Amino acid sequence: MITKKKLAMAATVLVAGLSLFSQAVQAGPRLDKILETKVIRVGTPGDYRPFAIKTDAGLSGHDIDVIEAMAKELGVKIEYVQTSWPNLMKDLQADQFDIAVGGITRNVARIRLIEMLPGYAPFGKVALVRSAEKAKYNTVDDLNKPTVRVIKNPGGTNETFVLQNL
Repeated sequence: MITKKKLAMAATVLVAGLSLFSQAVQAGPRLDKILETKVIRVGTPGDYRPFAIKTDAGLSGHDIDVIEAMAKELGVKIEYVQTSWPNLMKDLQADQFDIAVGGITRNVARIRLIEMLPGYAPFGKVALVRSAEKAKYNTVDDLNKPTVRVIKNPGGTNETFVLQNL
């Protein structure tokens, strides 16, 4: 049975995949190399659900679905390359992979260094709290207290946000 959730997911994958494909069409020498070798190297930290998460079964998530649809459209295989948030930009600039995925926030610092597609996830930072305590946390100020332990993944925009705001 096709549900609204499945339709929304399919639409997201299709739109994002077409956006990636149209970007790739304009990529010139990089696209030529991908088509020649029949391999697209995809870098991801693989630790940011729901975009890209690495499990024992492999990688999954919205961005993984998009890149797999793009690879299928191009007729190429995917070679996943493990990277980390602190090394993501350096690895991309060092040609360790052709494209990066995994919930990468579009910001001015990154746009100055690399080409980025428009975002397709219309939300910003989201705090995850225990269900039993959700009524306690409604604003950033509610989190910015000595008694509240905040964790963040190192090297990405989440860490920057926490260091600047909490």
